[in-house]
Amino acid sequence: MGLVGAAEWIFIPTTGWQIITEKIREAGSEDVELRILLYLALSAQLDTPLNDVANAQAVSYEFVLNPKSNASNFRAGVGSLIIRTWQFILEKRGFYLNKPMRLREVLGEVHVPPTEAEAARVLLTAAESVGVKYPSEFESALSKLLTN
Repeated sequence: MGLVGAAEWIFIPTTGWQIITEKIREAGSEDVELRILLYLALSAQLDTPLNDVANAQAVSYEFVLNPKSNASNFRAGVGSLIIRTWQFILEKRGFYLNKPMRLREVLGEVHVPPTEAEAARVLLTAAESVGVKYPSEFESALSKLLTN
C-alpha cells in the first residue's frame, strides 16, 4: 500500500472501514504519513462507526498540528475534510448523534476554508455528539486553538 493508494481511498467512501482498518494495522508504526492518510480514508468511509470517525480525525488532526511533523501546510485540507465529513454525517446519519442541533449550530458558523479554531471546535463537538473522550493532551491542544 502506497501513499497514493491510501490518498485515493479518501475520495472513495465505499472501500469499507474494515478493509482500511486492516491496512492501518498492517502499516508499520514508522510509516506515519501512510497511517495518517489511512486514518483520513477511514473517517471518509460511509460505513465507519461514528466514534471511529471522531477518533481517526483526531489522530490525523493531531499529526498536522504537531510542528515536528512538517505537515502544517496540510492543516487547511485536513480541517476542510473534517468539516465536510461531519456535514455529511449530520445530513445522512444525524439520527445516530447525541445533540445533533449543537453540531449543526457549530457547523453553521464555519467559514470556507475553515480556520484551525473552527476545525477544532467541530472535532470537540463531534466527539461529544458520538460519546468520544479525547486524550487530555489533545483536548487541551484543541481548546488552546479556540482561545487563540
